[in-house]
Amino acid sequence: LTIPCEMCIRDRARTHAAGAAAASGRRGFKGNLGDPCMSCDDRSKDAECVPCGCVGTCKACLDSWLRTAGAAATCLICQGLITGSTFFNNPHKRA
Repeated sequence: LTIPCEMCIRDRARTHAAGAAAASGRRGFKGNLGDPCMSCDDRSKDAECVPCGCVGTCKACLDSWLRTAGAAATCLICQGLITGSTFFNNPHKRA
């Protein structure tokens, strides 16, 4: 498993968010639990950023992002400051 760099994560997140927003007809995109992770595309989304509520990545990728960015971590979807995170037991795990 290779952890992508910050620039790769942001580029992939913007691409996924823009495509999903266009498909749904909405300007913003919060993401859905169980969809593919925007960062690794290997696991399902099971992590929510606090306080914005965006769901874009799996727990492993969000943990890695928070360790890398530290106190300056921003949401990959809405660019809001992340002050915490919530993780879910995802019933739709991808193999």
